[in-house]
Amino acid sequence: MKKSVLIFVFLLIILSIVSILLLNHQRLSDKDAETLQKRQYNTDEEKALTEQPLLEQEEQIIISEKFVEWHYQEGAWKPASNPPICGESLLLKLPADINLVTSILYPGQKRGEEFKAHGGLRFDKSDNSIEIKAPMDAYLVSASSYLHEGERQYMLDFIHPCGIKYRIDHLVSIPSKIQVLLEHLPEPKEGDSRTYSVEPTFFAQEELLATSIGLNNNVFFDLGVYDLRSENDAGLQGEQSAYGVCWFDWLDAENSKKIRALPGADGKEGKNSVYC
Repeated sequence: MKKSVLIFVFLLIILSIVSILLLNHQRLSDKDAETLQKRQYNTDEEKALTEQPLLEQEEQIIISEKFVEWHYQEGAWKPASNPPICGESLLLKLPADINLVTSILYPGQKRGEEFKAHGGLRFDKSDNSIEIKAPMDAYLVSASSYLHEGERQYMLDFIHPCGIKYRIDHLVSIPSKIQVLLEHLPEPKEGDSRTYSVEPTFFAQEELLATSIGLNNNVFFDLGVYDLRSENDAGLQGEQSAYGVCWFDWLDAENSKKIRALPGADGKEGKNSVYC
């Protein structure tokens, strides 16, 4: 009898040990499956990111600096908050293909009866289908839509937060990103190129600004660059004239040389300039 009881107890102990081993094994298996599932999820997520369409990756614009508002008041340009430092490496890129340019309007010269702080590029051997791209990172802050000789023109003002402004004028076909920002502008009128504030919007260097420019049988666009941090040495007054720069000097050495080698577009002033 005692022997039977001992055998029964021994069997119960064996069964208990086996049950515990099986339970632990099942727990380990469940944990391994959960870990594997997590790893698979992370792998799929990473794969989805790496397989993101190239076009979408290219359209992700990196904003280099936060927006800083600049105002012209009491005869000087002033930032509304602390601006970042521009840095010595700030270079412009030509907004258009240098190989298509035939002559240059120099910034800082009298043309007609008025002093012009801006310059410009002419394309006498091309049609109006010239692509214009942003010469530097900056925020679009104001714009104008007006008529010149009955043809609609767009003028855009951009400011880099550190205090560099550029203006591009005589654009004709602009991308939808800009069109949306200009929807509130009044109907264009002949010769009324007054600018209006727009929602500050970042445009990266070399981002498309226009696909056609100028007037009928007159292919050109204007470009003015202004250093709002301090007045230039020309001894002039005004929010543009006193801050205009010779933007040729802000290009890389190769393009600066090419620009200066081109003929001056103004028949009277040629290459004369108080900036250059």
